[in-house]
Amino acid sequence: MAYIAFPDQTFIHYEGFGGYEHKEQCEGRVVWLQNYLDDRELVHGHVAYVNVICEEIWAFPESIELRKKQNPASPAEFGA
Repeated sequence: MAYIAFPDQTFIHYEGFGGYEHKEQCEGRVVWLQNYLDDRELVHGHVAYVNVICEEIWAFPESIELRKKQNPASPAEFGA
């Protein structure tokens, strides 16, 4: 997820970029993505603060079940 703030605007833009199965894959792309977005805004004449973070989400039933098997946690983590 990339958050982009502009000095002349009072809100934050966000953009989702791809999906990765492993945390290391996402973290390996953070610097590239920050530079890409910064360059993209500079081309348009915008000054921007760009922050890219890797978020781990479990959005589908299959991924939730896989998470439970790989790393059992408290039932509250899964909304139980």
